[in-house]
Amino acid sequence: MAVKLQWLGEGMRFAGGPESGPLSIVDGDGKVGQSPMTTFLMGLVACTASDIVDIATKMRVPIGSLDVHAIDERRAEPPRH
Repeated sequence: MAVKLQWLGEGMRFAGGPESGPLSIVDGDGKVGQSPMTTFLMGLVACTASDIVDIATKMRVPIGSLDVHAIDERRAEPPRH
């Protein structure tokens, strides 16, 4: 897998995604796009949800809906990752 991220020339705003796919806006301030940490957490949650749906489908277990909730906790002072 390969992704490309391009700085949009203002603040901490970037556009990125797979080289041949749709782009997402990532904004370090979280004002015009998801923050990098939100994007990271969404990726983890999406992978988890994909696994659940895949396993349930293989087991022939019908799924009416699926909601996955995740909460992160960050340090107040740097480094905050």
